[in-house]
Amino acid sequence: MKNNDKINRHEILKIFRKYRHLTQQQIADNAKINYRQYQKFESGERNIMNASFELVCRVLDVLDIGIKKFYKGGYAYLLDENIKNDINKIKEAIIKEEFVVTASYVIPTKKNKKNKIK
Repeated sequence: MKNNDKINRHEILKIFRKYRHLTQQQIADNAKINYRQYQKFESGERNIMNASFELVCRVLDVLDIGIKKFYKGGYAYLLDENIKNDINKIKEAIIKEEFVVTASYVIPTKKNKKNKIK
């Protein structure tokens, strides 16, 4: 697998936070860490994998992310080019808050129903 086919761990944090409709401040407060510290993890300015295991566990617990899967990179792989493109579109839409993601579906919000993912 090529390195550029992976979603970075800091992007995973942001995607899960947006999916859970939480703010960076809420994550920081619930994980009992400084807001700026979490902000650096999510932006990629600081690698969360260099933090203490306890701190990482607290952050992942708030986001309801599986610790083992996160550490082993299970959230970061893409199977083929079509899936890679779809995931990038979904990721961008989540960040722009144009779609709501449920367990199995991507649902356009009322804000932007014209930009459906194909």
